[in-house]
Amino acid sequence: MNTVKPKIEIADLFRDNHQRLKNLTFHQKQVIDDIINCRTEAMGAHVLKCDNSECGHEEQSYNSCRNRNCPKCQYSAKELWIEKRVDELLPVPYFHMVFTIPHLFNQLILYNRKFFFNLLFQASQESVKELMKTKYKATPGIISLLHTWGSAMPLHVHAHMLVTGGGIHLTEDRWVPARENYSLSIKALSPVYRAVFVKALRKLHDEGKLTLPPNLTSPFAFEDLINKSFHKNWVVYAKEPFAAPIHVVRYLGNYTHRIAFSNHRIIKVENDRVFFNYKDYVNDIPEKKVMSLEIVEFLRRYLMHVVPKGFVKIRFSGIMAHVVRKKKIELARELIAKSSKIKKEEIAKLEKIVSDYKAKYSLKAKDCEVCKKGKMMLVTEENYFGP
Repeated sequence: MNTVKPKIEIADLFRDNHQRLKNLTFHQKQVIDDIINCRTEAMGAHVLKCDNSECGHEEQSYNSCRNRNCPKCQYSAKELWIEKRVDELLPVPYFHMVFTIPHLFNQLILYNRKFFFNLLFQASQESVKELMKTKYKATPGIISLLHTWGSAMPLHVHAHMLVTGGGIHLTEDRWVPARENYSLSIKALSPVYRAVFVKALRKLHDEGKLTLPPNLTSPFAFEDLINKSFHKNWVVYAKEPFAAPIHVVRYLGNYTHRIAFSNHRIIKVENDRVFFNYKDYVNDIPEKKVMSLEIVEFLRRYLMHVVPKGFVKIRFSGIMAHVVRKKKIELARELIAKSSKIKKEEIAKLEKIVSDYKAKYSLKAKDCEVCKKGKMMLVTEENYFGP
């Protein structure tokens, strides 16, 4: 966690330039207000007091806005999310996968964000579950999360996915581990994923549910777009399994609550332009570069990645689905413990990893900086609702 306060923050840019932004939705305006007011008097304050009776040191701090689009409010949410996932880990390999949507759909996406985001989740998860059902007659555990940006904040809609290397057999009497060529099978999912996605997209179009931009209103324009997409690369990317389950949870945890831009990437603001760091993935090798955008364009791009209000951007499927998760994880652990193909040392190793993680990383009350003995505990919290 970077604790050095940036000289210039996105909140400063919004505070000084929000009146220049046009055609904002009510939700975007609300996000701007929260970012501007985050950790200011407008959000109210709270008091922390050292629980050491011989000290009693107090600190007052302004409250965070807790908006999921705020660059200053994601750390605690991320750590809490990771803690929950740690308790659900299984002693099996995990794969990190990425599913993308070709950029030629970008304009249509901007008119139909929820539909496309839902299709991305649906098509990617169905593809993986079908692969496991066909090849292993098993159901895997899946965690998916939505991202809509690239490093320079262009529209780049894609889903990150964490998948168990194996699953519960359809008869629920054994755990079926994935074979060594599992990652190669995943990479071959691209045509399956594309077919599921396009079929569902055509259905939405035929039912008149899509809002079409001006260039797609002619009779054959939509079908022409679909045909062109078959000549594009529907990227499905999979890495080799992580060395330990805890590594992949922390890795994916870095994605779950990440937003389009971090304050620490801003270098300077000069001549009505924002200069910032970004990564250029030339030949798939990230190269750190500097880019500048006009302030209004910079803020427009930032707001383009504000997900629709109430939209669930982290989703669980297979044996990780909310309605069956607790029961299926217990069953999976029981079946894995009985499996002759999974070493007992791996189960013991995972238990120690989880225990060590909780001891080291779990969110705790911070230490008192005065006495160095007590913990800073919340004693009062007040919200400010304006005059």
